[in-house]
Amino acid sequence: MLCRLKSFIKQPLQSFIVFIFFISAFGLSACGQSGEPDGADSGNGNGSVTPPVLTKSIPIDEGGTQCPNGGEKIEVGVDDNGDGILGPKEVDDTTYSCNSNSSNDETGGDNNKSYFLGVTVSGLSGGSLILRLNEDEQLDVTSDGNLTFSTPLNNASSYNVTIATQPAGQTCALINGKGVISEEADVMDILVSCSVNTYTVSGNVSGLDEGKTLTLQNNGGDDLEIITNGPFTFHKPLAGGLTYNVTALVYPVSQVCSVTDGLGAISTEDITDVMVKCVAKTIPSNFIRTPYLQNVTKNSVDVMWGTDESISSGMLYWGSSPGNYTNSVSSTAFYAAKDNADCGGNKMPTYRNIVHSATISGLTAGQTVYYYVSSEDGNVGFNDPSYKATAASPDNASFRFIAYGDSRPTCANPYPVDNARSRLINTMLLHGPDLILHTGDIAINGRLKQFDDFYFAPTAQIAKSTPVFTTIGNHDIRWNGTVQAYRDLYSLPTNSIDGTEDYYSFDYGSVHFVSLNTALLPDGYRNGYKNSERAAEMKDWFESDLDSTTKTWKIIFFHRQYYLNDVDTAWRSIFEDNEVSLVLSGHAHHFDSHSRNGVTYIVTGGGGSPLAGAGMAWPDYRIDTFSAYNFVRIDVTQNSLYINVFDIGNTLRKRIVLNK
Repeated sequence: MLCRLKSFIKQPLQSFIVFIFFISAFGLSACGQSGEPDGADSGNGNGSVTPPVLTKSIPIDEGGTQCPNGGEKIEVGVDDNGDGILGPKEVDDTTYSCNSNSSNDETGGDNNKSYFLGVTVSGLSGGSLILRLNEDEQLDVTSDGNLTFSTPLNNASSYNVTIATQPAGQTCALINGKGVISEEADVMDILVSCSVNTYTVSGNVSGLDEGKTLTLQNNGGDDLEIITNGPFTFHKPLAGGLTYNVTALVYPVSQVCSVTDGLGAISTEDITDVMVKCVAKTIPSNFIRTPYLQNVTKNSVDVMWGTDESISSGMLYWGSSPGNYTNSVSSTAFYAAKDNADCGGNKMPTYRNIVHSATISGLTAGQTVYYYVSSEDGNVGFNDPSYKATAASPDNASFRFIAYGDSRPTCANPYPVDNARSRLINTMLLHGPDLILHTGDIAINGRLKQFDDFYFAPTAQIAKSTPVFTTIGNHDIRWNGTVQAYRDLYSLPTNSIDGTEDYYSFDYGSVHFVSLNTALLPDGYRNGYKNSERAAEMKDWFESDLDSTTKTWKIIFFHRQYYLNDVDTAWRSIFEDNEVSLVLSGHAHHFDSHSRNGVTYIVTGGGGSPLAGAGMAWPDYRIDTFSAYNFVRIDVTQNSLYINVFDIGNTLRKRIVLNK
């Protein structure tokens, strides 16, 4: 057998073509250094014949490993046996000529390798994104991540990745999607970034008085202040498929605004047809007491209001948003106790009116609903978001309450120029309490008109959305010892021993509250009312009531100060033996605080009555006191009571923290 030229095995296809031409022209005769064959004549035609070098081309279909797009497999070798056929054992080298767009593919080498395209997708939130490569391969993408097209491309091939279909509700942008493979490497820098399509909510305001301000709200969080009539657009756009709910959050002074077409779902267009119309706010003349909240529980809230004698029936409506009132109930209506004398005992025309009471029911703990009341000739609260009611907090939820007392004026000066009652209420509104405790002395001497003029009128703005629990003060009892007006005008728990509202208990969140009645004790001010037998029954009830509760905190409130002898004698040992945390009272027209044997005592009697100086104290026990109109704000958590005392100017005057 002839020896082979060893060096050609590693050469590319061009070398073999040149080599074949060389052999054809001149012949290949030897392998030695002289270039002559061993033991043969040179050039005389009598030596042996050199076997020819043959090539063999084999077609390759698409999808092969070496040539994914198809091409040819080229084998080169010496025809050792001289049969003119290149057999498998005679193949000395193999190369490939792959199909591609490159003009150099027939040369073989690195140009025949294949490369892949990778894509990184981000921001895709549902739906299907479809990508396309060179109009050939389609890639269906359903989530963020790194993906690779399955179609490989040769070096110098062009590629063009496009977005064939955008995902529903989103728009995707493509970066680096077009180019040429030129680095002899996979392309991995194609990026697709998707974002959710958003749409604006807008509309038009009319009827807003010049110089007044309206605050609109969308979905309970996007607030928009309006100072002029005309078009408006909320700041935050919304994604397709979400709902919008436009309400009037803060009305302009002396106006009420209704919203039309403010509730719906976003599809694929901006919302432009929300209409807001403002009109003068008027309370129907037949309303004596506007709605006020009472007796809140985790499942219900009582709503009360008053009308003149011309209105004998009424309705309460409520629902999940202003204007969306899906529930209703008729009121219970009855005559309140009538008056026929002023606070000085002088005769006056008979004063009487109708009490309306109805209950919002079917609530869950902490749920807020919006309501309005209607009584024949008019309604109060319709489409007004400030008329709302919230069920009592869940058992372990944090909440805030305010305590204050002694808001009544005097007979000599029933309408003082300082208007302290109303000013103090306006300051309380800044703190957003969940409920309010009043420690007594609401009227001057328990008359219906006094409650209407000196309590319900100044508290209307806070009482319509904040339930109030009261306790009987000495001025809330008529001089003849009756408390009928008090009992008629308030809806309070009736779990006392005798079923009256004169003392009671209730739960709110993690607190067990107890309202006691100091007017029944030996030093009570009204002989027709104080009663030693009822006082003893109340004491037994009180001990049993505390013994049965499992609440974290026990808070007691009543009218006359805790350090007065009859109050101290009746109840102090019960406070201390039953781990009462806080005792609140009024009667003294100032503020003072004191702690004794694990119980914290506070007097908050600065609710609007004429102020007094520093208060009395237990002997040998110091009391921290100041004279100012005041209220106490208590923030309740599972582990702490944060007690902050504010004056009428909203200045923080004292801070106390009680921990479990």
